[in-house]
Amino acid sequence: MVSDLFGFEPVVAVIGGRAFALRFDMRAVFALERRFGSMGDGLTALFDPDGFRDAVAVFVLAAAGAAGDGVDSSAEDAAVLLDAGDWDAGLLRERVLEALGRCFAEPDEFAVPGDGCGTDWDEVYYIGRYRLLMSDDEFWGSTPRRFDKLHRLWLTERGLLRESRVYMGDFGF
Repeated sequence: MVSDLFGFEPVVAVIGGRAFALRFDMRAVFALERRFGSMGDGLTALFDPDGFRDAVAVFVLAAAGAAGDGVDSSAEDAAVLLDAGDWDAGLLRERVLEALGRCFAEPDEFAVPGDGCGTDWDEVYYIGRYRLLMSDDEFWGSTPRRFDKLHRLWLTERGLLRESRVYMGDFGF
C-alpha cells in the first residue's frame, strides 16, 4: 500500500468483490463541499436514515481515485459497481468514516475553527501555492492532514503558529 509523507495509507473498501482505495485529498474534499455545501452537511447526510445510501455513494466516488498497490483506482469502475446496488451501505459507510478520520488533522489548542459554512478555498489554495510553494498537482493531491502539517511547519519556522487563523482540520465542519 502506498503511504504519504506522514504515514497515511488509504482505507480499502470492497464493492462488488473489487477493492478500492479511499483517500480524501483536497480534490475530493472540494468536490464533496460543492455537492453538500460543507463537510458537516455531508456528514449529516451520511447518517440520514432515509438517504444515507446515496451519500455513501457520493463519498466513495469522491475518494475512490486514490492510488494504491493491489487495489483498483478508477472512480468510474466504482460508479458502475455502486449503480449495480449490490453493496452493504452500513459497512461502506464505516470505511468512508475511517478514511475521513485518517485524512483530517486533529484539533489543538491553537486552532481557530471555521464557522461550519464550508472551506475558504481561495485562502487554502493561496497558502498551498504561494506560502508552501506546492505545484497544482501537489496541492490537489494532498490530504487536509498533510496540508495542515506542512502549513504548521511553515508557521513554526517563522514563529507565527499562535497567529494562525487557518485550521485545516475543520474544513467546514
